[in-house]
Amino acid sequence: MSSLKLRQKRVLDFFHRQQLKNMTSHAYLLNGKNTDELAKYMAKSILCQQQTPGYCDHCSDCLNVEREEHASLIIVNPDEERIKKENILELKSELSQTALEKRQKRVYIIHNVDAATPSALNSLLKFLEEPSSDITAILTAQSLNRVLDTIQSRCLILTLDEEQQDVLRKKALEEGYDELMIHAYLELENDWEGLEKRLNDKESAQLFDAVNDFLSVYSNSKIEAASLYNAVLNNHMKVDLNKFSESLKMMFRLTDNYDLKSIIVDIQDRIRPGVSVKLLIDQFSYMVSEREML
Repeated sequence: MSSLKLRQKRVLDFFHRQQLKNMTSHAYLLNGKNTDELAKYMAKSILCQQQTPGYCDHCSDCLNVEREEHASLIIVNPDEERIKKENILELKSELSQTALEKRQKRVYIIHNVDAATPSALNSLLKFLEEPSSDITAILTAQSLNRVLDTIQSRCLILTLDEEQQDVLRKKALEEGYDELMIHAYLELENDWEGLEKRLNDKESAQLFDAVNDFLSVYSNSKIEAASLYNAVLNNHMKVDLNKFSESLKMMFRLTDNYDLKSIIVDIQDRIRPGVSVKLLIDQFSYMVSEREML
């Protein structure tokens, strides 16, 4: 597991800080290849009652998760077959039963949601729209482009650090694109076709500029940064829910400020179909401004 901690230090550092503050999210979407080990690590960490952050790896909870025999852990698609609606309905049925372990926390892992059938994704979406405080979802995908935007907006997306990203970054730099913009867009794309298209898209550039300008001002004046961001997204760009969600994902990747990351996670959890994007941007701006008054 030490190898995982080295390879995914950025992702795990954030997850550990969430644990220490008792602020783990209700749903995670792990974006990248070789996500199985990280998914199991997170499941162990959530279910282990002996150690926080992380896990002890010797209690009955840890051992049962490792054997995939824990009564409070459900794994969907372990054999990497295409997920069908029936799989999601079966998951719902299992989770409706009372957890058998002492602690009522439960975790389910769904591998390769990007390969699920449309009916399965729609069924999963309805499930994610009504999260339960005692259930944590861990979804994995190799390509975000094949995951419904509405599902992405229900999850905290954690993009794994992989060699493929280094290849894409190097290729984009050789093509003459801005390094910071490349870094931000790699949170949204993990293949060259998608990355190149976004790097040449005018609206994506405007969104990146709004995020970058916000972060540039944030360290000096949170109120001014919030006001600027609100004005650009609400008045100038008039973004929809998906574009607002994309801006939050880029901001999450570009900032090292834990308080700001916590606000982003909170707002992402509120994104729902039909929710006013203006209201969400206003709430984000208020929460950011409030930090300056503390």
